[in-house]
Amino acid sequence: MGRGVLGVGVALLLAACARETPPPRQSEALERSARILAKLDQLEADLHDENSKIGFYDELEGRHRQVSQIACQVSAEHVQEIHRLAIAQ
Repeated sequence: MGRGVLGVGVALLLAACARETPPPRQSEALERSARILAKLDQLEADLHDENSKIGFYDELEGRHRQVSQIACQVSAEHVQEIHRLAIAQ
C-alpha cells in the first residue's frame, strides 16, 4: 500500500507541475504606467529636439551679430572715405 500511495502522490505532483499556468492578467495600473512611460519618452524626445533648435538659433543669432558688426564697421569706413574724398575735392 505504501508504494501505491507514493505512486499516486508522485502522479499528483507531476500533474500539478505539468499544469500550464494561466497567462498573467494585464492590470489597468500596468497599462496606465505603460501609457505614461510612452508619453514621457515622447516628451523627452520633444525636449531634445527643442534643445537642438535652441542651440541652432543661438548660433544663428551669434553669427548675425558678428555680421552686423562687420557691416557697420564697413559702412563707417566707407562714409569716412567719402568724407575724405569730398574734402580733397
